[in-house]
Amino acid sequence: MTLRSVELALLLLLGMLGVSVWLVVRSVQRRLRRMRTRFGGLSVVAFSWWQGAGDRHRMWRAVSGAERAVKAAVAGGAASGDLPSLVRRLRRAAENVDRLLTAAGSNASGQVAAELRQVLEMAEKIRASATEALLTVTAPATSSLAEAVATEVSALRHGLSVAALTRR
Repeated sequence: MTLRSVELALLLLLGMLGVSVWLVVRSVQRRLRRMRTRFGGLSVVAFSWWQGAGDRHRMWRAVSGAERAVKAAVAGGAASGDLPSLVRRLRRAAENVDRLLTAAGSNASGQVAAELRQVLEMAEKIRASATEALLTVTAPATSSLAEAVATEVSALRHGLSVAALTRR
């Protein structure tokens, strides 16, 4: 085969691939259009259900993150103040907002969204406070460890260079 015939064969295959993709896309579009007309507003309801489930998931991830941060701060011996009781209150508030989100479904009002935002903000503040408290305990330990490692590495390098000089 010559180079010209290979180019023509590749061009033909590329054209066939393009037409195939175009036909598949049109077929999928037609089927979606038929389903929309057959089932009416089902796609809107399904989307809003997914959005509500996503909001609930995001809220519980934030609450769990706050709980883990407070637990780590307490376990690390950081000054946690009233954070453990605040995180318990946060969980109760999140349970109430979860019930609201479940009950409201696709008709979630602005007030429900405001409650959700408030829980998310409180969870982030608690998580940030616990992390900051834990940082005050761990920063001195890591800095002193870094100094000890630097001293040991320096001493080891010096010892190795002296040993290398004595062997010569």
